[in-house]
Amino acid sequence: MAVIQLIACPRTLSTALMYAFAQRKDMDVIDEPFYANYLLRSGKDHPGRDEILRTQSTDLSKQINSFEQGSKEHLFVKNIAHHLHEVDLNYLQDYRNILYLRDPRRILTSFAKIIPNPTINDIGIKVLFEVMNTLKREGKSFIVLNSSDLLAKPIETLYILCNHLNIPFDEAMLSWPAGPKPYDGSWAKYWYKSLHTTTGFGKENISQDPLPSHLEDLCAEATFYYNQIIPHALKIN
Repeated sequence: MAVIQLIACPRTLSTALMYAFAQRKDMDVIDEPFYANYLLRSGKDHPGRDEILRTQSTDLSKQINSFEQGSKEHLFVKNIAHHLHEVDLNYLQDYRNILYLRDPRRILTSFAKIIPNPTINDIGIKVLFEVMNTLKREGKSFIVLNSSDLLAKPIETLYILCNHLNIPFDEAMLSWPAGPKPYDGSWAKYWYKSLHTTTGFGKENISQDPLPSHLEDLCAEATFYYNQIIPHALKIN
């Protein structure tokens, strides 16, 4: 079984990408298996914290072992990058890894609506940079994917992505049913509301709310890491 690990910054439409892969008949998906562990380690008070800790194992070894127990040919694991903060990244070496990011200004504008005062670790882009460097150091391949490319050209991007993953493109990935999904994490009610109204990839909203002024310094720091990662992104014609 091939295990695909998506390591995404938050607010990149990573859940939409998980929904796309979930439409494949050869693919199981897992939604953010390290979330409870992250909340326990960090002490963060995210929406639904108590329910997440009650319903998801905080044992990383148990969660990682579950990746090899799927019943289908492939498994897509959606991870949020900051959940890997201070986690031993060696576990990634046997998987097909996708590093998924977006312009930090767009990430922060969206993220701040739920977490008003995020830090550089909260938005995951520094962790994504560390993951990339770890994989480079170990001589492991990885894929970098830009969320804006996926929204601009979903067919072309998914075709190229599947080619790099050594799996055939499947047109079923272009749409999904509206509403909650059985594989959503318990946090979906707080984070996925707008996505549940969709049935496929929409165009990126060119206009956006302004970034709160107190986050400008954080945005500049995040942009530094973004600029180190984005040159490795898949080229979409």
